[in-house]
Amino acid sequence: VFLLLGGALFGMLYLIVGRVQRRLDQSREQILSQGLERETMQSRHILDLEKERDKLRQTRAELERSETSLSHAQQIARIGNWDWDIIGERLFWSNEIYRIFGLQPGAFHASYDAFLHRVHPDDRDKVTQSVNAALAGGQSYNIEHRIVRPDGTERIVLELAEVIRDDTGRAVKMHGTVQDITERRAAEEGLRLADQVFENSIEGISITD
Repeated sequence: VFLLLGGALFGMLYLIVGRVQRRLDQSREQILSQGLERETMQSRHILDLEKERDKLRQTRAELERSETSLSHAQQIARIGNWDWDIIGERLFWSNEIYRIFGLQPGAFHASYDAFLHRVHPDDRDKVTQSVNAALAGGQSYNIEHRIVRPDGTERIVLELAEVIRDDTGRAVKMHGTVQDITERRAAEEGLRLADQVFENSIEGISITD
């Protein structure tokens, strides 16, 4: 009887141990599987992050190339762009505007008052009136005026701009351009003077090669 009971107990223990072992094996496999899945997901996440980083680098490089190309184009055309946040009282100048005004790019914090300070004294009222008229909605901002560089030289610029308004019609921003037209105006003046010479000359004039 004892032998039979002992054999039965041993058999039960064997079955129990076997079941426990199988469950342990299953748990171990499940844990390993979950660990591999986590590692795989982490690896994919890292790859996705690297791809996004590469895209950002590429986008940044493209933006830098575009900004460089725009800067070169503005320098060739002698035309710069500006943005005026009227509400925030912030003014942005492109590098070419600094060059037109005879300043190093970013040499000072651009502002409307700083801009007016560099407008020729005899033209400030005209510029102020034109700006106020554009903000009031009476007319577009399109004006030629003189500026004075730090070295005392004068330049003639052409400014064009549009006013951005909110839903209530209040002027909140202005976007515009500044173009140095000094040489063009000098050439036009030379042609005008030459035309006067032709008209007022009492002698015959012959043009040859």
